[in-house]
Amino acid sequence: MQEKNKKYGNLEVNVSDKIQVDGEIEFTLTYTVGSLGLAKGGSLKIIFPPYRHQETREYVQVIDYWRPGFAWAVCSEEDIKLNLEVKKVQTAFSHIKNWPDSSRILKISTSKPLKEGQKIIVSYGGVDKPWVNGASPSTRVGILSTKRRNTYLKYYVYVDIEGNKNYIPLEGFPPIQILPKSAKKVIINAPSIVKSNEEFEIKISFRDRYNNPIFDKQLDNKSLLIKNLHDGSIISAVEKSSPFSFKANIKKEGPYEIFSQDNDLKVEKAVLFCSNSLPKIFWGDPHAHSNLTPNIRDNDPGVEPSDCYDYAKNVEYLDFIALIEQTFEFDENDLVNITSETWRKMGELADHYYDSEVFATFTGFELHDRRGDTVVLFKDSLKNIPYPLNKIKRIQDVWETFKNRNFLTIPHLHRYSGGTIEKDDQDTKYGGFNFDNWKQDNPEVERLVEVFSSGWGRFEHNSHSMLLKARSNVEGNTVVDFLNKRKIWGFTASSDDHDGRPGYGGVTGVFARKCTREEIFSGLHERKSIATTHPRIILLFKINSYFLGNVVYFSKSFEEKREIEITALAPKTIKQVEIIKNGEIISSKNYSTSQYLEAKYEDSEPIKENTYYYVRLLQDDGHIAWASPIWFLKK
Repeated sequence: MQEKNKKYGNLEVNVSDKIQVDGEIEFTLTYTVGSLGLAKGGSLKIIFPPYRHQETREYVQVIDYWRPGFAWAVCSEEDIKLNLEVKKVQTAFSHIKNWPDSSRILKISTSKPLKEGQKIIVSYGGVDKPWVNGASPSTRVGILSTKRRNTYLKYYVYVDIEGNKNYIPLEGFPPIQILPKSAKKVIINAPSIVKSNEEFEIKISFRDRYNNPIFDKQLDNKSLLIKNLHDGSIISAVEKSSPFSFKANIKKEGPYEIFSQDNDLKVEKAVLFCSNSLPKIFWGDPHAHSNLTPNIRDNDPGVEPSDCYDYAKNVEYLDFIALIEQTFEFDENDLVNITSETWRKMGELADHYYDSEVFATFTGFELHDRRGDTVVLFKDSLKNIPYPLNKIKRIQDVWETFKNRNFLTIPHLHRYSGGTIEKDDQDTKYGGFNFDNWKQDNPEVERLVEVFSSGWGRFEHNSHSMLLKARSNVEGNTVVDFLNKRKIWGFTASSDDHDGRPGYGGVTGVFARKCTREEIFSGLHERKSIATTHPRIILLFKINSYFLGNVVYFSKSFEEKREIEITALAPKTIKQVEIIKNGEIISSKNYSTSQYLEAKYEDSEPIKENTYYYVRLLQDDGHIAWASPIWFLKK
């Protein structure tokens, strides 16, 4: 290393080694020319790390010192001028090229040759600029600090000695650890259904104001209490088993909440039913990504698959996860597609982190084709599924290629959403939404639809704003539109995470006997699912003897009246419960008094055409839960 520094030059960086999220960053980088000198046109290149996959911010700019991210450079010889420019990272994706985030390469080139020992001094951030002190806005790091093994910003510096674009890496820029802020809340997690006298585990997670996990704070077991929501009785027999885990059991059946008496922090409570008859509910994220996806890798804040699995299991305390990667087709073009090597890694990692009856891991892919985007989720290990080289370009190819496998296809309806500022390659390539692309169907494997994604918003119906990345969906491309066209779909919700935080947003609850791949896949296949925007809201929905996800067939008409029963238990006060029939609200009741309710509704009108019902619940904080539909279909 010393010999290399002697030839190519030495790097010294003055920068804080630890910065809190949203904290100020500034650094001074001094490059001392080595024995090879630096030719006219020679340059330094600094690659700035992204703070998240899409931040929509300038990381570095050289035009205006009144804006954050300003960088400037001078030479130790005053008569040698340096030229600064900002370049974009390489990517095959036009939407990344359009982001200001992709302008992350600072190039400093010299107008004259530099000799050994002469210096280039680069300054970045801070409030002081050349000849102007304290007059500029500060430059700040991002708001994410999510990894148990610590979150770092890693800068990379290169030198081009001859000006021929032969860049040599330089060591010396230390990684910067990004720390969470102080704890603002404690999140409590517990199984949704437990049996009486059955020991179960309660898990807690401390978070800062940006929801970053804090791993060095603990909770006293005396402050954790369980309350029966029927009679108000309190259970305090909670035993601490690890810094973030407690053991408990409940003798009496009924609805319960688990809360903390820690008055210094906001508490997000857990709720559960103690019941010897209800099926278990397992919570997971069926749609998240890692940096094995090419488009994430090109603007990667460090989203390693191992960190995704760890966050899902040990921060969000999910029961299952589907870590899938995006592709247009399957070939060895690693700039845009899933290659055979990526396929192998995906499968090996999912198998490595699978812990039967504790943490179920699935993998698959998200296909971009002309009808939109579709999550493809496999039940079995990828080691048993051959790589589909050059076999898939359309969703119909997926159905044909894997027809002898256990898999699900789950439409993700964001692709042709309205209100987005920029259209990406797929939007323009396929010319927008066209229902003709949906006429071919495969109801045996396409049994679910994503009703909510934290990456995009709510896909339910255009009478509701999507709110997040887009403001609406195009006409015809909503969940209700497709249900009205006899798509027999249950509901999922997901994070669609690109930043190593599976489960941070939308989650799906699945009714299943055990936390295994086989049982959870079976529950998804049977549409026994609840979708929520994040809270683990327990929503039980049945019509007569039919449970959510069921299909009831009839010949000419269904004359029997429908007794609709709803049981709900939510971590916060339930504001409203609505019953939707064929896309229209037939019952809407305001509550705002309790976290627990039992409701009934009778529909006696004979059914003569295809009909579906589903239930939507709103908490008083705006979070939503959906119970998968029940269908009454003509044979």
